[in-house]
Amino acid sequence: MKLNSKNTFVRSGGVEKTFQYQVANNPHVMNMLAKGIYSNQVRAPIRELSTNAWDAHVEVKNNEPFDVWLPTRDEPSFKIRDYGTGLSPENIESLYRIYGISTKSNSNDFNGCLGIGSKSPYAYTDMFVCVSYYNGTKYTYVNSKDECGSPTLNRMGSKQTNEPNGLEISFNVKPADISDFHEEAMEVYQWFPVQPRFCSSYKDIELSNNNDVTALMYGENWKLFKVGYNSSSILSRSKCIATMGYISYPIDKSFFVSDKTKGLSEDWAKYQIESIHSLFRLGIVMNFDIGEIEHDVSRESLQYTSKTINTISTRLSEIYDIIIAKLKSQLVGCKTDWEKRVLFNSIIYPNFGHDISQLLKTQDEFNYSSPSHLHSHETFKCTLNNIGNIHRTKNFCNYHASNSSVFVLNDIDHGIYAATKRYIEQNEDIKVAYVCKFEDKEEKQTFMDYIGIRSEDFVLGSLLPKLDRQESKVKQKLQHYFVYDTLALSYSRPLSKYWTEQDIDISYGGLYVKTRRYKIVKNNCDIDPIIIGEILEQLFNIGIINKKPIIYGVKTSHISRFDKCEKWNDFFTWATLITEEYLKGQKKNIEQIKKYYQFKLSTKYYDLWSSIKELHLIDFSSNSSFKSFIINIQDMNQTHRSMSHQYNNITNLCEKLNINLDIDDSCQTLINVEKQILLRYPMLKILEYKHSYSDEEVKKIVEYVNLIDSTKPTLQEN
Repeated sequence: MKLNSKNTFVRSGGVEKTFQYQVANNPHVMNMLAKGIYSNQVRAPIRELSTNAWDAHVEVKNNEPFDVWLPTRDEPSFKIRDYGTGLSPENIESLYRIYGISTKSNSNDFNGCLGIGSKSPYAYTDMFVCVSYYNGTKYTYVNSKDECGSPTLNRMGSKQTNEPNGLEISFNVKPADISDFHEEAMEVYQWFPVQPRFCSSYKDIELSNNNDVTALMYGENWKLFKVGYNSSSILSRSKCIATMGYISYPIDKSFFVSDKTKGLSEDWAKYQIESIHSLFRLGIVMNFDIGEIEHDVSRESLQYTSKTINTISTRLSEIYDIIIAKLKSQLVGCKTDWEKRVLFNSIIYPNFGHDISQLLKTQDEFNYSSPSHLHSHETFKCTLNNIGNIHRTKNFCNYHASNSSVFVLNDIDHGIYAATKRYIEQNEDIKVAYVCKFEDKEEKQTFMDYIGIRSEDFVLGSLLPKLDRQESKVKQKLQHYFVYDTLALSYSRPLSKYWTEQDIDISYGGLYVKTRRYKIVKNNCDIDPIIIGEILEQLFNIGIINKKPIIYGVKTSHISRFDKCEKWNDFFTWATLITEEYLKGQKKNIEQIKKYYQFKLSTKYYDLWSSIKELHLIDFSSNSSFKSFIINIQDMNQTHRSMSHQYNNITNLCEKLNINLDIDDSCQTLINVEKQILLRYPMLKILEYKHSYSDEEVKKIVEYVNLIDSTKPTLQEN
């Protein structure tokens, strides 16, 4: 990238001698250049080495991906290999030894320019290896710090090779940082034009490439994603992003809302502060050519110079006008204010979120929020709930603008509720009906002006479907029962609130429970109906069912006809059968968790055994009895971690359904092995009351176990 530089004419006088500033070559200054400029010391080498790798491909017009080895437990190192020109020994020995030297500072085709990125591994580690494949020769260099802490470049040798030209950089990664390297790699590579080729055992990493994500709106150099889209922690609906040369920079909006800020474009001044805040919260991603805006030395954030501020504000003002124009074009066809609100709630708000209404409000002063309920009018609301029942209420907060809402004009003497109910039942698209009655035309006009509807938008009650004789005959066949509210999970709730009255045709079949005075009758005992909700919730959470069924409550006087009907099943019998079937495939895991709990309670050394992590196992001899014992403990821990919550749900469910798990939870075999371990390694007994262990202490334990194993036969051999 070309650096901004300008020649300044300086007139001076009386100067006896001029001295140039220099940078001292000492460990403190070198460490400041290597680590001090980066706040994220894991992401820095990934980003810098990767941009250098792609720059190398750009230089030779190679559109193929470069190679990356992410660290794993088996291979705890990060490595990157490009297929550019490679570097001659002369270039390596100058570029790596001197901070500030770059071969890319005269062109905007490349990201690099400062001569710092090649040394970025020093931000994380004290040593990294550089291998250059250059015109048939492989040159190996080790960059490391000497005993004083100063960085050095060490040439290790060269040999002939058939490998293609390019550069390979690698360094070791701490086991604790492996997951951080994976996360930071996803952050960095999502913006790259070509995703790298992952060559380690961690090949199946899935990266979100923002070039592949469908945007709600976009222009030549910007995108606006759907609300809730969040491919990474840096891209969210709370901030705008500037990308330049496949590196992302969060934009600090404080530089664009202050009147004192210099560099804002003239067009930017016309926007209100509220509009600016809303625009930034939309989370727009803007792409800039290399050199259009300026970044800081670390390339972690932008430099808010006049050039940067003016460029971004000009781009944002263009985007602002495009967004408003596109949204307004969608609203042009709306005939009423109610239609505007419906369109906004059904299309615009779900995709763009609340902040888009703030932008629209500054343009036409229209309130897109749903109007509040006017209690001065005789209005009630009919709502279709999630189990198919229709409720009527006069106490509601507002008129929700939706395609599934209608206004019904009550112009009949009686039967409006029944008629509205039939209308909703016969129209699948209708979920809510606002039934209105007015004293006179003036009151009606006031209501229509407030809501934003026309007279023809009302559905006349007199034209709603009538109850015909055939339907009346069917009604006579229906019986009056209760439907359980599956969302009711509260012991403080009145018993009657668990149930909704409903007429059902018993020939359809389903699940039922016996009820008496709103309580469940089970084994001749009256129990709280909350047990149904708890059982359904646990069946759903465990994964035994994927949808909660409708449960009908049947009075004791009618229960015999349900017991005799094959289409009807007792709820508790049904729940018991499907739970027992599920448990057949989970018996082994449940037994292991039970043994885990029993062993944890019986041993005094659990903290010691659990302190031996997976990464320590590689240090034990292959036939170590201690290693086998620890692996067994780790397997139980893993099963417990993955199933503990599900296990609790299973045990609670079995208790409610009176299911005997009938599993072997004895951990005596494991206790006997532990006794043999303590006999074989007696010094471990002194750690009986110790509850935490450092890495150094664990290493000492490993050394002790290996010492015993080298002098004694294993337990298996005995």
